[in-house]
Amino acid sequence: TGVVFIAAARIPVADQFKGWFYAAVACLTTVFTALILYAVLVRKGKEAPDAEFGRNSQGSGWSLKSFKKQMGFYFRRHPGRFVGSILLFALGYVWGTIEAFLICHFLGLSITVTMAYAIEGLSSAFDGAFFMVPAKIGTAEAGKTAIFAGLGYPAATGFAFGVVRHLRELVWAGFGFALFSLHRRASERGSAGRKAGQSVPETVAVP
Repeated sequence: TGVVFIAAARIPVADQFKGWFYAAVACLTTVFTALILYAVLVRKGKEAPDAEFGRNSQGSGWSLKSFKKQMGFYFRRHPGRFVGSILLFALGYVWGTIEAFLICHFLGLSITVTMAYAIEGLSSAFDGAFFMVPAKIGTAEAGKTAIFAGLGYPAATGFAFGVVRHLRELVWAGFGFALFSLHRRASERGSAGRKAGQSVPETVAVP
């Protein structure tokens, strides 16, 4: 939707990037439309889904049929939750626009909120296209450099933007891993303490 917004707002794109840009708009619009049609036209089965999400009835492994049944069941039972989940997730991406605006400000590049949204929308599309690269090594910086150059901004600023964004992601991920490690150690100590308490034999008082 961010890329479609850029096309609708007629944000200028450099000539060498126009072909790729409009191809991305067409592909993303097609995929988004297909997902909406699938959600609307999903078959209305009457039986409840399997107990474990995405697994087949025998429980032996993941099943596409069971997954589709789960999705259709959820769409029909909780349409409000489905829409609310999408809106909240979209708001999380909108925060990236504010972050992009602030990073550019501190890098000395004056941009509008619309251009910040354009940068974030293209960044999300680029990151999604190269999701298979571990930790976005190289793709984050290269993508931001191409995006800034395509929008008419200095490529060096785009590279610096990518480095700053990547460092923020690594620091934030490291903070999350540290919290997870502390929580896991505390859980293991609590589990060990409970086992030690259970292993102590009960004493019988003799009058």
